[in-house]
Amino acid sequence: MSWSQRLAYVFTSALGATLLLYFLRAFKVITSFPGGIILVLAVVTIASGLTYGVLKTKRY
Repeated sequence: MSWSQRLAYVFTSALGATLLLYFLRAFKVITSFPGGIILVLAVVTIASGLTYGVLKTKRY
């Protein structure tokens, strides 16, 4: 598995987890979930997405 495939997997997993937790918290299904964890997931999603984009457009 190449680095770009791993980053794509991390990006999609983090994005899915972030959106799921955000919506569950917004609809009051999960009320005691700390906002810091959602913030960390959002930062991981943005960082992995940017890194994946740079790696996919890099010329070899």
